[in-house]
Amino acid sequence: MITSIELGDFLSHEKTTIDLEDGVTIFVGENGAGKSSIIDAITFSLFGKHTRKSNKGLIRRGNNQGYAKIKFSIKDKQYEAERKIDSKGSLNATLFEVTDNNRVQIAAGERKQFKESMTEQVEKIIGMSFEKLKIASIVQQGELNSIINAKPKEFKELLNAIIGIDKLDIASESMKKITKEFREENRTESGHDDTQIDILRKDSKKYQDELKKTKPKKDKLELQKKDLDKKITKLEGEESLEKEKKFNIGQLKEKTSDLENYVGNEIKKIEDEIDRNKGIIRNCEGCFKKLKQKAGFVKKLERATEEEIDAGNKIQEIKEQIGTLEAEQGGKKDKIVQLKEKTRDLQNYVDSKIKEIKDEIGRNKEIIRSCKGCFEKLGQKTGFEKNLKKATEEERDAHDKIQKIKEEIVSLKEQENLAEKLQLKDNKCPVCGSEVEELKPWLQVDHIKEKIIKLKQNIDSKKEEEDNHSQEKIESTNKLKEISAAETILDTYSIKNEEELVSIQKKIEVKEKKVSLADSKKLEDMSQIDEHAKVKFGEILELRLKTEGFDKAKFEKKINELNENIKSKEKEREAKDKEKNEFDEELGKIKVAETILDTYSIKNEEELVSIQKKIEVKEKKVSLADSKKLEDMSQIDEHAKVKFGEILELRLKTEGFDKAKFEKKTIELKQKREDKANNYKNLGIVEDQIKTAEKQSSEIKESILELEKVKDYISRLDNIQKHVFSRDGSVATSLRSWALNSISIKASEYLSVLNTKIQRIALSEKARDVSIACYSKTEVLELESLSGGEKVSVALALRLGMANLLGSSNLNLMILDEPTTHLDAERKKSLVEVLTQLSGIGKSQSAMQFLIITHDAEIFENEHVGQVHEFKSTEEGSKVTEL
Repeated sequence: MITSIELGDFLSHEKTTIDLEDGVTIFVGENGAGKSSIIDAITFSLFGKHTRKSNKGLIRRGNNQGYAKIKFSIKDKQYEAERKIDSKGSLNATLFEVTDNNRVQIAAGERKQFKESMTEQVEKIIGMSFEKLKIASIVQQGELNSIINAKPKEFKELLNAIIGIDKLDIASESMKKITKEFREENRTESGHDDTQIDILRKDSKKYQDELKKTKPKKDKLELQKKDLDKKITKLEGEESLEKEKKFNIGQLKEKTSDLENYVGNEIKKIEDEIDRNKGIIRNCEGCFKKLKQKAGFVKKLERATEEEIDAGNKIQEIKEQIGTLEAEQGGKKDKIVQLKEKTRDLQNYVDSKIKEIKDEIGRNKEIIRSCKGCFEKLGQKTGFEKNLKKATEEERDAHDKIQKIKEEIVSLKEQENLAEKLQLKDNKCPVCGSEVEELKPWLQVDHIKEKIIKLKQNIDSKKEEEDNHSQEKIESTNKLKEISAAETILDTYSIKNEEELVSIQKKIEVKEKKVSLADSKKLEDMSQIDEHAKVKFGEILELRLKTEGFDKAKFEKKINELNENIKSKEKEREAKDKEKNEFDEELGKIKVAETILDTYSIKNEEELVSIQKKIEVKEKKVSLADSKKLEDMSQIDEHAKVKFGEILELRLKTEGFDKAKFEKKTIELKQKREDKANNYKNLGIVEDQIKTAEKQSSEIKESILELEKVKDYISRLDNIQKHVFSRDGSVATSLRSWALNSISIKASEYLSVLNTKIQRIALSEKARDVSIACYSKTEVLELESLSGGEKVSVALALRLGMANLLGSSNLNLMILDEPTTHLDAERKKSLVEVLTQLSGIGKSQSAMQFLIITHDAEIFENEHVGQVHEFKSTEEGSKVTEL
């Protein structure tokens, strides 16, 4: 299993280290957060291979070098694999074995000519190459179906690698090597091997015949050589011309794409400019009309100002008349003025006090309204806290019981598998063969299935109980929030008990009585507001006594007449003031228009017309470029025209190019070169025949007697290799049959969890292929007839079935990249249940390791499926946090 992954300036990761455990590990995060980089880090550090376009693309942008390093354990041995890469594409690869914190280098580099290959060493340790590991254990994003889309022969090769039939190949190769060495030893001694006996018998006569035919054959081959040289020279010249045209076609595509991209960018700039200019025209609309009104409004403002001043002067004259009249009345007039001032002073004082009292009443009422019911809620706090604690404990208890039941179900399913294999036959034990009347209940399939059904019913009951406690938690939490809000309100107003609220209510009632008394508008009632008001009312009574005998009616009539004149003039002045404000407002609008025109540096209406014309010209260019015709697009500007000219030149250079004819010509040239090579070979053979024919004829008879003995011995070795060590022999066939049955059973179990119409999967070997068959309750289902979600379910089940089989292989690893693609909500939930079971497998003795990469983080909330690492994209690169 992999115990640690470290990335330095690798893809989107600046510096990331992730420690892993066995079981299930989930990598969650949005697209582009760097999750899939983990797959590239694993395969690159082990094999130097990845899913990106080039090695340079692995280096994080802005850096000159990067590295990926993983630590992994196999059969109690610890290893560390690291590969570094720089901007030149140079690689530095090292593999260490770690013992008691000591690192011993066991492989480095990839210079196979110097017998340096870290990849070969990794393949020996892991027991798989990159290609086989990728198909068996790495399910990349969007490639989950590759297992069912693989060709039957490829599937069989993959199966052979997984179950270790490759080791039979090694033994078979050893047998072949022994046979080959034996043959070579005999060939060294005698010059021939046992496969050549029949040939040697014929060769004796054949060599004699060949000597007679050799000369004309040699002459014919030499003529053929000259003809081939001439044809090859001609074809090479023609191919060179066509290659140049083919290159120009590639250039033509690049130039066309370049022009389209350039025009697209220019259209975006022009559209932005059009939007800006339209904004200028929209904002400047009506501004010049307002500027033409400026002089008229200035004159109207001056006239209204003069008329307002005149009305003010007349008001002052009337007031002076009133003053003269009041002066004639002597001291009484002064007393009357004082009386009015005192009266007005009392009224103003009372009004201000009433306002203060009303404000105080409002504040106190707000306190009472806000605090209403708060003390009642505080009394409930202890009860709801107890309810919340109790509901939380009961919910946790229900969840723990569900987990224990699920673990018991997993154990029972394994027990069920064992029970299916341990069935009585003729009342005999399948293990020891002793007489048994009945298996114990824990070994009876029906009994185990009944227990599983009851346990699943318990799970449903506990889930309902868990949901009820969760709802109780929510309700108690909401009530405690309301109580906390009540505490905050009481703290805000510093209210400690309900008596304080009663006291505030009494103060409100006293204040309201004072306000109602003062609102009567009678001076005597108003004076009751406070002691200061009473003093002022006493002063008013004294002044009333001092003004007795004054002809108030006559005096007031005259004063009223003068005041009416003042009011009339005041109205006249107010009207003029209103006109002034209206004119000021219009001049303000004109000033805004001037500001807008200054902002855009627009001096006259002709400039706006000019901007509108520019917009129309630009819009015509955009509409022309949007036609998608290159000639129209090139009219966007001179640079585009130059690019279009280059395209036209390339079109001329590629005229007449026929791809089919070019490929045909290439094939013809290749064939001629092969013919020429065969010609050289045949010519050499003929010349050798001439030299060796006589010698061989005499040596053949002596060799045949010795080779007959050799043939019999080798035949026995071949028989062993064919039936025992061959991958198509009885041993390999039996192993594959067992593996196919194991994968089928496990895949069917997983598929039943995913809740599809498919009841089981059966893998079978036919001839040299492995086929996949799916069964519903009533019929066989063709793979092509399955829906997208069902295909994903089948592929996932097979992957997990193979992963179960891989439990005894070296790396014990399964990676699923975005396994929820094409799965609906129900199947996603089922997938989480499968992963939960896998987590249990991971913690068992088989120590299987699963890495799940997904952006569907929400489906793992409140689920116990193992480690969860969250990936986030930041300005500093990908950041990984364990949740």
